[in-house]
Amino acid sequence: MSADGPTTSVPVAPGSRLHFSWGLGSELRLMDVQDPSTQEGGEGGHATQLSWGQVSASNRIIAFGTAEQYAEVQRSRLAGTRDDAHLARVAAYARAVRERLLSLRDAGAGGGGEAEDGGLSALEAALWQLLELFFVDAPRNDGNLGEDFVSWLAVHGDALAALTGQPTLGGRLEELKADGAAADAAPDYWPLLRRLVALGRTGQALELLDCHDAKRAALGGAAGAGALQQPGLRAQLELLDCLHVLLKRLPRLAPSSSSGAAAAAGGAGQGQPQQHQHQQHRRDAAARAYGSLAEFGAARAVWRREAGDIAAAEQLFAAAAAASKRTAEGVRSVLGVLLGEPAALRAATTDWLEAAAAEVVHRAPDGLGAGGVGGGGSSNGGGGVVSANQLGALLAAAQAARGSEGASGLLDLLAELLQALCEADVAGVVTVLSNSGVASAWLMAHSLELIAAYVAAGGAAAGGGGSAAGGAIVPAGGGAAAAGGGGGGGLLSRRLVVSGCDLMEYFRLAWAESLLPVGVLGGGWALALGYLAWCPTHGAAAAEALMEALPVDSRDTRGLEKTLAACRRLGLGAAAAVLCRVAGVDALGRGMLGAGAQWMVRASDPRRTAAALALVGGAVEEALIARMVGGGAVAAGGAASGGSAVASLGGASYRAGALQLPGGDELEALLEWLPGGSSGGVAEDAGEGGATGSSTAGSGGRGLAAFLVDVLRLSRAMGALGAARDSNAPPEDARVTEALSAGRAALLSMARRRTPPRRLCLPLLFYCIPLLEATAGGGRLLSSADMQDLLTWAGECARGGATAPGAAWAVGPDGGLGGGPGPKGLGALAAAAGVPERYAKDVQLALVRAVARSHVMENSGGAGGAAAAGAGAGTGTFGASGLVAGAAGRQVAVGGRL
Repeated sequence: MSADGPTTSVPVAPGSRLHFSWGLGSELRLMDVQDPSTQEGGEGGHATQLSWGQVSASNRIIAFGTAEQYAEVQRSRLAGTRDDAHLARVAAYARAVRERLLSLRDAGAGGGGEAEDGGLSALEAALWQLLELFFVDAPRNDGNLGEDFVSWLAVHGDALAALTGQPTLGGRLEELKADGAAADAAPDYWPLLRRLVALGRTGQALELLDCHDAKRAALGGAAGAGALQQPGLRAQLELLDCLHVLLKRLPRLAPSSSSGAAAAAGGAGQGQPQQHQHQQHRRDAAARAYGSLAEFGAARAVWRREAGDIAAAEQLFAAAAAASKRTAEGVRSVLGVLLGEPAALRAATTDWLEAAAAEVVHRAPDGLGAGGVGGGGSSNGGGGVVSANQLGALLAAAQAARGSEGASGLLDLLAELLQALCEADVAGVVTVLSNSGVASAWLMAHSLELIAAYVAAGGAAAGGGGSAAGGAIVPAGGGAAAAGGGGGGGLLSRRLVVSGCDLMEYFRLAWAESLLPVGVLGGGWALALGYLAWCPTHGAAAAEALMEALPVDSRDTRGLEKTLAACRRLGLGAAAAVLCRVAGVDALGRGMLGAGAQWMVRASDPRRTAAALALVGGAVEEALIARMVGGGAVAAGGAASGGSAVASLGGASYRAGALQLPGGDELEALLEWLPGGSSGGVAEDAGEGGATGSSTAGSGGRGLAAFLVDVLRLSRAMGALGAARDSNAPPEDARVTEALSAGRAALLSMARRRTPPRRLCLPLLFYCIPLLEATAGGGRLLSSADMQDLLTWAGECARGGATAPGAAWAVGPDGGLGGGPGPKGLGALAAAAGVPERYAKDVQLALVRAVARSHVMENSGGAGGAAAAGAGAGTGTFGASGLVAGAAGRQVAVGGRL
């Protein structure tokens, strides 16, 4: 902020210490706290949040409404397109913006009083259409810029007057039309009519003329028929009708542009209620627009002769003056304006801008410097200002003659801007707008798109490329001046020293910044991302900064996915990664381990993903230990026998059920994002003996992600098995067999790939006792090879190393699994897991039974083998066994019917 600019005061206690930090965009956060060294200042502290340069509601509405068209223009521009299709896209975009600007302006003015944005939308509408006329429409159309300028002033004249605190023509016209008394009795009736005629607002002039008392009396039905018998009234009507015909037949050149045509249709209705907007088109039919200069000149000559004849009809004026001298003098003053008399034009206009418009409508190019803008002379033409050179000369003459009248900062801005536009000085236009102090970040960012289209078409480099009669923009210095740098064609693509980006990106970044910080909470972040995507130098970094500052709630997955979709659509992959990382941190902070790990995986952040997965791994370990020692809630699940009661020793759970993990749903979703998690299968049958290929993984932790994929699949399968058993499903039920198959695949995948940590070998085998004891499918769930893989893995974990190739683990009192709690037995695994040795013996018993079952099924024939397996298994309650000395005298339920 400059020393002489606006200042803002914030409350600060005397002696306190002031801290500040920057927020998003132009946000400054301040807080005063008590000085710890002096104990002075406010005790509670005071926080203040300041921001400036914030986007207006109208800017935000327009940006949202035209976002897709803006993106099309950007894609076409970056593709290097220079054909008519690209210019047509720019023209369609400019027209869509203009229509929205005018709609917002009229809506703000319709409520009466001052607009909510202080007239910003009205000013932006005027400036936007002016740029559209010169940079989009004029280079694409043959016509005349003079008539375009007049039409532009007709549309925006009232709004510009309101900005400077002056009464508006449209507002006063509505007052006179609504007045029940004779409008022509008002002191400003004829001055208002002259001014409307001078500015070419013919439709409104005809409306005001119809408000004359004589006109109203003639249209009053039966009373009007009687009034027409009065000689004085008939004389006034005859004179007024002559003026009416002249106004309706006033020749005008057709506007050269789509915006000019729209202005011609819309100018007459500015400031009117909606029910009167249909009268806007009256001016076109009345004015007799001509597209050819020759036709226009011939029609103008005929019309001027008719107007001269009426002005010379002294008898007509005398008869009207006998009834109303004021009417006769008023009509003569309007005729003076129509005939382009210098004194009449000067008296009818209030400043140089209106004087220039009056010159265009009522005088010929050879009359420049005469009439309303000083000087004498006469002309039989009028309205023939077709090129930028001619319009620039006319405006310069008008400023020289009338520059001191009605002076204001707005007129000064328009004078500089119009001069630069008429000279096709791109650098001058950008400089005027950026230094004006009234051009918003939105206007600067988007108006450059219009200028870029003009430059791309060769306008600035070639000096407009057109003849004086063609209506193209021709710099005052000619094409050579523009090529030498006056046109500023290279300004838009020149890299700025300070920012390192070109001018277009600079203002685009400024506009995106203005959408923050309020836009973050109101949905403006998506709009800001859309603009940052078109910033090649700083857009990616700015988008990442925005994502880091974006308020994120990891529970709002719908909103996050919407944001990520927007990032992907805009090609902002780095910003999407930042958002995933922020969401992961939020989820972990809420204790949602699965969701946190999922977001870190999606962020492609190896370090944070490893940390999040480590937390999930810790939760899995706690859940597995809890099932052994009863440290947590026991999962509900059916017994392997199909619903029979199952014993629970010391709080341990021998029943099938899902692991009780924090954030179970999120952990289930984690499967979709972990490597290999989205596929349906695992390496269950890879070589049937794939375990030995991974024997180097003695630590059991060669892949935490792979381990989590398997253990989560195992938990899902065990949960499905428990649910099936709870519903008393028979062993051969499809739900049971599918759950057993999925559980077997997950268990063997872990064993063969050596993914679990060694200390979790015993808890995992204990958790899988329902699988080891399952008899579905005739007891063929686990083959001898499967059991050998499990035994080899368990032996490696118990010994803390790999088994020698070809070596096998014995099942018996002297084998590695039957050696009791020694370092070479499962007792070592119990010690590593920190659980009592009896759980190791339970697992040992289940392994022995599974080995025996697989051996019997593979070495006996058909039903006999199944029967033998069933007889050997008994009812699930077994006593002392010579195979397992440590289990003698104990009865253990190991999963129901075996």
